[in-house]
Amino acid sequence: MGSRFGLESAIVALATPFASWWLIGDLSERETCPPPRLPCLDYVAHAPDVPGWIVATAGAVALFAALLALGLLTRGVVRAQIDRRYAAVVGPLVFAGVLVACCVRTLTAGVHGANIGAGLVVIFGVPMFVVAIGVAVGSAVWIRRNPVR
Repeated sequence: MGSRFGLESAIVALATPFASWWLIGDLSERETCPPPRLPCLDYVAHAPDVPGWIVATAGAVALFAALLALGLLTRGVVRAQIDRRYAAVVGPLVFAGVLVACCVRTLTAGVHGANIGAGLVVIFGVPMFVVAIGVAVGSAVWIRRNPVR
């Protein structure tokens, strides 16, 4: 049985946040300000000022790359070229990538008044991210120390 953590795994883990960012989209509320139409949304942080066509292109490419790499990864596991225990590494990394995209989209959303989602990101999102990365690192270390014989 193979035991490598391949390029496919890295592509899946790195492409997931970009694909998720694009799929989630902007979470800002609609501006409903009376004249003179001054900006009335409050922000915890502003999203990067990237043109929409770049976000769409990068998101679509990242989604395609992630799905293709996931297919190759699955094929490698089925053919016993890749140790299936690495799912315990890739899974939490994918979860962490989706979580990062969700949290950053929430933090950069324009809202009227307080952004309660930002508080929830700090309370729940950050600890969940730390746990996911910890599980991935712990699983990788355990796999390296306990090779298949």
